[in-house]
Amino acid sequence: MVTIEVTGKAIPRDIPPRTEVEVILHCDSKSRALSAQVFFPTVDELLVEASVQMDERVPDIDYLRTLLNAEERRITQLRERVEEIGEPDLLTGLKDVEAKDNAQQIRRQLDERRDADGLVTAEDQIRRYATDLDEIEDELEYPSLVADIEEWLELADQMFERQVEISAQDAVYTLRREVKTAREERSLIKLRQRLAEIKRTVQRMRESDVEWWLAVQNHMEDNLLAFEDQDMTLMLFRQSEEARKNNDFDALKAALRQLIDHLPQNASMDLNVGSNAQTTGVNL
Repeated sequence: MVTIEVTGKAIPRDIPPRTEVEVILHCDSKSRALSAQVFFPTVDELLVEASVQMDERVPDIDYLRTLLNAEERRITQLRERVEEIGEPDLLTGLKDVEAKDNAQQIRRQLDERRDADGLVTAEDQIRRYATDLDEIEDELEYPSLVADIEEWLELADQMFERQVEISAQDAVYTLRREVKTAREERSLIKLRQRLAEIKRTVQRMRESDVEWWLAVQNHMEDNLLAFEDQDMTLMLFRQSEEARKNNDFDALKAALRQLIDHLPQNASMDLNVGSNAQTTGVNL
């Protein structure tokens, strides 16, 4: 096992929680010493040095069996998804992984070698097995991720037709170029980050998009019974109606934001906005 640690002193700025990173390991061919760098695509492509420690603990055999069982369930689920899609390259990749018979080899390793070296070897085999499945999972995610990006870019284009925000347009144009580069590199991490940035840009544009907020209000009116606190819901909706009559856009947004905050947990509200009936979620 290898433990990689990045201290706060190594990072010159704040990093958002759950930020995705890429780890680059270096191994000296003579001393076999490990060093690492951690790449933060979300923060101006920040790259910092990281300390590497070899963990000499002996893995627990029951824990390893649990890991192996989880990977066997995962390959079954992946097989179902790949067969449903019918993508030839993915089918070939999955068959290559299955041909290695990793699970059976690892299980034999666990049955025959229960000493420290045998358990460490088995853990290493499980992690390599998981990496093979990760690659297939990434290939499955790639088309849907690209489709999500195109959908949000199309939504941004529709909003450009209703308002003129040069800064937002410039931001989207830049993101389009970055998406193109990420697709050429086939980097899922960069694509996920670009998608998050596109969503944030669209949400900033919504702040001044009267049509979008009116669509929110109309949708709320159609779904008032979905709210748990009906007294509060009706009061806030009446406030939004009054603001609409008075052409008070700020008050309208304030009332609707409170309504959104009172949505039941896990509630999903979709809106058809604009002449092209682009569907998007209420995410503020």
